[in-house]
Amino acid sequence: MVAGGGPMTEVVIDPLHDWTQADLETLPNDGSRYEIIDGRLLVVPPAGEAHQERSGSVYSQLKANAPQGWRVLWEIGLAIGEDCVIPDLIVLPPGAPMANAAFNDVAVVRPQLVIEIASRSTETTDAGNKMITYARAGIPAYWRVAGTERCFSTPSWRRGSMALSPRSSPASSTTFGSRSR
Repeated sequence: MVAGGGPMTEVVIDPLHDWTQADLETLPNDGSRYEIIDGRLLVVPPAGEAHQERSGSVYSQLKANAPQGWRVLWEIGLAIGEDCVIPDLIVLPPGAPMANAAFNDVAVVRPQLVIEIASRSTETTDAGNKMITYARAGIPAYWRVAGTERCFSTPSWRRGSMALSPRSSPASSTTFGSRSR
């Protein structure tokens, strides 16, 4: 536990081997998120109410404004090479296959946007290792939603790709291609 706060992300290092997706199958189903970045196991406790509230708000806005065929999903496992991560939210383009595996190959499901909701327990990982992992995978956009203001950039989809424009708040209008709300 963090003094005055919630639980922290634990980094478990096994000096005898790098963690793999197969190793994840041996871990308990206890509500924690188990992720692997660069062979290291990251254990993230279940999210709290404030995190869920921010995540739900972003999800609702994206879902309400996404053009037909674009899918907004939460807590979908992604396989990026040997890394296995579970972002808070992802956006998949039209025609992407269903993301039903425990960890879905990013080359197959082609996420166009990955979103992490910041919390004290994941701040360093989200702003560092995960951001680098998503960039290496060629994911076009990464948002890290931080603070109670819920400020982030809003997406607009044009001709099958996504562009970002800065916004001060998700409450402002969001433009998707020719649609505006």
